[in-house]
Amino acid sequence: MSIRISISGPGDISKHLEILGTMDKDEFYKHLNGLASVISVYPVDLVVMPGIGVELAKRVKMMGNVKIYLPIPIEDKLFGVKHIQKHLNTLVGANPLFDGVINTINWYRTDDVRLILGDIGLILGYSLGSIREFAGGLYLYRILQKKKRGVEVQREDMGKDIKAGRMFPFEVWVYKPFTSGRLPKEIEGYCKSIETNVVYIKSPDDLKKNLERVLKIMRTE
Repeated sequence: MSIRISISGPGDISKHLEILGTMDKDEFYKHLNGLASVISVYPVDLVVMPGIGVELAKRVKMMGNVKIYLPIPIEDKLFGVKHIQKHLNTLVGANPLFDGVINTINWYRTDDVRLILGDIGLILGYSLGSIREFAGGLYLYRILQKKKRGVEVQREDMGKDIKAGRMFPFEVWVYKPFTSGRLPKEIEGYCKSIETNVVYIKSPDDLKKNLERVLKIMRTE
């Protein structure tokens, strides 16, 4: 049984590093390679979008037999999918990067469900998009947890691809070297109130420890 991790982070790596101002590209890619080397040896599936997620996925694919999925709103008529559909042809060596797609219906729903498509959400840097996905995903997870008064929705009605909370309480992992610090205290408090564990990952070795921790939980469930 595999763990599905949904990756959220900046689409423009150069812009992110410029704003962050704490590391250059060489150091950034050293971290990314370290994360990939850990993920590639565990039973993990990844959900990624173009940007930092795809860059990580390429490295993981070169190192191990990890399945990679692209969430794409095939039915969206407002913004369309041409700008993302082209990424389906991405190759790693002679092999396709993506093993499949997850139909997220439209772009508004895509932003809201992105993070909770995984058993774990991994944030590789704060950006407008990643914060949007964090807030949208956790708000929907709050509803799944029956913690939104007056709102009763069955998990199946929200989509069969939503994995958050199926095997263990949802966790959000923030890769600290790619951020300016912790989430606001208020946000951490809201996460705790809906039984979502926020974990600050300090290094690839720390990622390894947490993957082993959740795998142990899975085996005992």
